[in-house]
Amino acid sequence: MKLEKCMIWIKKTSLIFICVLLISGCQSHYTVDYGHSSLYSKQDLKQAVKIILKEFNTWNGCSLRHLQYLGDKKAKNELKYCRSLKKKDYQEAVVFSSSFHTSKDVEGGFESHEEYTDWQWFLARTKHGKWELLTWGYA
Repeated sequence: MKLEKCMIWIKKTSLIFICVLLISGCQSHYTVDYGHSSLYSKQDLKQAVKIILKEFNTWNGCSLRHLQYLGDKKAKNELKYCRSLKKKDYQEAVVFSSSFHTSKDVEGGFESHEEYTDWQWFLARTKHGKWELLTWGYA
C-alpha cells in the first residue's frame, strides 16, 4: 500500500514539474530600453511598443529578446521615409530596434535557430494620433 501511494505521489510530482517547465519555457523574456526622449513621453513610447508586440506575438517560433528606442534624431531622420510608405502626412515617427531568437519550427521565412539583431520597427502618427506600424525588417 505504501509503495502504491509513493508511486502516485511521484507521478503527480513529475506531472507538476513537467508543466512548470513547459510554461516557463514558452514565455518570452525580453527587455525594453526607452532611452531618453525630448519628443515623446514614456507613455507615447509604451504605446508604440504595445503595437510592436501585438505584431511580434503573431510570429510563431520567435522569442523576443530586446527592444530599444533608437532616439529622437533617428525618429526625425526617418519621418520623411515614413510619410513615403503610406503617402500620409505623419507629423511624428519612432523607430525601435529589436533582437529575437528563432526556434527549430519557426515560420514566416526566418532561419531556424538564429539570432536576429537590429531588426527595426517604423511607426508613425499624425499629431498626437495613434501609432501605426508601417514596416519592419533590416534597414
